[in-house]
Amino acid sequence: MLEAALNGFHLPKGRLRITALLRLRVSACDTSHGLTIQVRSRICSKGDARIMKKLILATLFFAVSSAVAFAADFNGKWTADIPSRQGGTMTTTFTLKVDGAKLTGTMSSQMGDADITNGKVVGDTISFDVVRTFGDNTITLTYTGKADGVDSIKFTRTMSGMPGGDGQGGAPPPQEFTAKRGAAN
Repeated sequence: MLEAALNGFHLPKGRLRITALLRLRVSACDTSHGLTIQVRSRICSKGDARIMKKLILATLFFAVSSAVAFAADFNGKWTADIPSRQGGTMTTTFTLKVDGAKLTGTMSSQMGDADITNGKVVGDTISFDVVRTFGDNTITLTYTGKADGVDSIKFTRTMSGMPGGDGQGGAPPPQEFTAKRGAAN
């Protein structure tokens, strides 16, 4: 393989110690007469290699920190058709406001308006609770969502505090739905 890299140059027998890096630039251009390939090389010192390593690490650092800085924007109105226990759907509007890692807002549906509590934002994921009271029963709806593009959130909703939620005394299974950015119809 070394011979192929050196285009057939023969090396003396014994140990070979390489203390420098070889930088290659390969470019190809397609002309009407065929393919032309140019290979340019440059021997780099150890200092150049250290500088290159630092540049690569700095680039990776900025790429990762930029991904965190460009977290999803959850601010605004989001509308979803949430599955009901009877098999239909209920149109619900979430009005969300993000302040750092804190999420506040309201949820509106045919059952009325309710404040969002315990709201959190971590990157492209949100979570919050909505507490509803029906007579003597207090039900907590817990929503967790993940941004799915710019104008969509995939949610999972769980319920706690429901008496006999699944007919056997437990909570109903989690429900999944998607909310879209925009005002309610």
